Amino acid sequence: MVRELKPEVKLWLKKGERSLGGKGRMELLLAIEREGSLSGAARKLGMSYRHAWGVVRGLERELGFRLLRTERGGRRGGRSSLT
Repeated sequence: MVRELKPEVKLWLKKGERSLGGKGRMELLLAIEREGSLSGAARKLGMSYRHAWGVVRGLERELGFRLLRTERGGRRGGRSSLT
């Protein structure tokens, strides 16, 4: 039986020689951009808002710059986008 071949790429963030995380962190950042909010991204990925916020803050500390531009909510809710 012939097996189907499927290309696969793995991507991770590095700062110098130090790895800052891989698939999970990248998926969170992409989901934030796609959903337009941190809470929406967390919900879509099945993680708590607190955990997602901690992941983003940890990355920001490691990188030394902000990753998110945030707008506070209100009746329609807040927004987040990548810097």
